[in-house]
Amino acid sequence: MKNLKEKITLFIFVAVLLVVSAIKVDAQKGEFGLRFMPTVSALDFNTSSGGTVKGEAKLGYGFGAFLGFNFSDHFGIQGEVIYNSTSQKYKELDAERKITLKYFNIPLLLSFNTG
Repeated sequence: MKNLKEKITLFIFVAVLLVVSAIKVDAQKGEFGLRFMPTVSALDFNTSSGGTVKGEAKLGYGFGAFLGFNFSDHFGIQGEVIYNSTSQKYKELDAERKITLKYFNIPLLLSFNTG
């Protein structure tokens, strides 16, 4: 349990440090920035023996970059590339297994600014 507390403390420290020192450059009509995203996830899945594993909440991480451009005072577009990683350990038939998911999200967002 102590190891998990140390990991959570380190994770929160890194997250706060990155949020406080986030890099963001604003141009007249465009913006660029970097993101670090701590994640909490629980994976539920079926095993090869036909059982179901209910996962416990685990810490993961994600990071990425975004680039945005405003067409006018009210409309803009933003593209992002985000990498996420999460894992889950479980026991099946007296063997300990680990599933790790690593993936990229590439969202394209349309923004409407009312202010």
